[in-house]
Amino acid sequence: MQGIHRSSIDVDTDCSIDTNGSVGPNCLMDAECSVEPNSVEPECSSAEYWHLDKVSVAFRQSSGQIRTVLDGLTLSIPQGQWIALVGKNGSGKSTLGKVLGGILPVSRGSVRTAVQEHCLHGSPVGRHSPQSGDRVTSFNRAALVVFQNPQAQIVGSTVFEDITFGLENISFPPSSMPHQAQWALQKVGLTCALDTPVDQLSGGQKQLLCLASAIAMEPQAIVFDEVTSMLDPASRKYVIQAVRTLHQSGLTVVWITQWLEELAWAQRVVALEGGRMAYDGLPSRFFYGDLSDNHSPEGTAVGGDGHPGDPGDPGEPFHGSDLGGTLAEVSPCRTLGFSPPYAVQVAHTLRKRGLFIPGTPILPEDLARSAGSLVPST
Repeated sequence: MQGIHRSSIDVDTDCSIDTNGSVGPNCLMDAECSVEPNSVEPECSSAEYWHLDKVSVAFRQSSGQIRTVLDGLTLSIPQGQWIALVGKNGSGKSTLGKVLGGILPVSRGSVRTAVQEHCLHGSPVGRHSPQSGDRVTSFNRAALVVFQNPQAQIVGSTVFEDITFGLENISFPPSSMPHQAQWALQKVGLTCALDTPVDQLSGGQKQLLCLASAIAMEPQAIVFDEVTSMLDPASRKYVIQAVRTLHQSGLTVVWITQWLEELAWAQRVVALEGGRMAYDGLPSRFFYGDLSDNHSPEGTAVGGDGHPGDPGDPGEPFHGSDLGGTLAEVSPCRTLGFSPPYAVQVAHTLRKRGLFIPGTPILPEDLARSAGSLVPST
């Protein structure tokens, strides 16, 4: 449940993952397993926020067989980065999210986390000073985690009780809680009274409430584990916009998703396959392969304002040369067995037919802007 996740990972007891993601007695750990939370001084900077070194997570199934979910994974995530985690079911992406959130111990390897405590209120993520003038007590955790199923996270009987549960855990001034709760609801587009019973909310509204409860605590980092999978398009838009705004203020975002269009806002994509890293790089290269390394005539820019395709972003330039007809099939997206977003498929089809599409569009609106300047390729 949001609000009480730990930043440290205890390694002196055995544990395992059951089907609900809880901790049990069968996790396999050895003497090489070590975790070093708070390994750097609490200082607001662009320094490394997480570092995983050869991390493995394995557990014993009911049949007695050992299943390795993460296998020797090494990964560094800088402070303030938006990283998207993708992979097919069973690839280990949700397990990795729990490790980053500090709620799942590792079987082997080390996890170092820089929890910059005094940055909680104010820079980089803080929104406003409490009305009482008191400072919010910092809390020690790697990140908050918002899960896919809202029923597994909601702890209050009303909207206000659920949001304030987390605030109480960080000693937020009681007099400022109603204002903070209203702000969080507004950020995710959930328009309801604070005294609204939770059981009167729809499934999508409950997920928005879970996100609001996390945002209200103004954390340094949030792991979003397929949070939009149960939302309608309008609610998805509200959630993504809220996360984009927080990210621009310094929030470190780990975005786990099956919706590949949502990679458009990420600065980096990590794809897992069989518990190992299969891709680590830019979203443009994930969808377009080597096309994203080329250069457009007169330096046409791609990306913009947080996602590819908007004007004004000094993103990767793109050339009209080497517009081969098979590049779509050899992109990391295709190689890993994913179906690219509609805009990517259209862009590849147009290029096969000799039409130059500037940039590397991922969203339909990106494609529309790019297609407005179609010229025959040479």
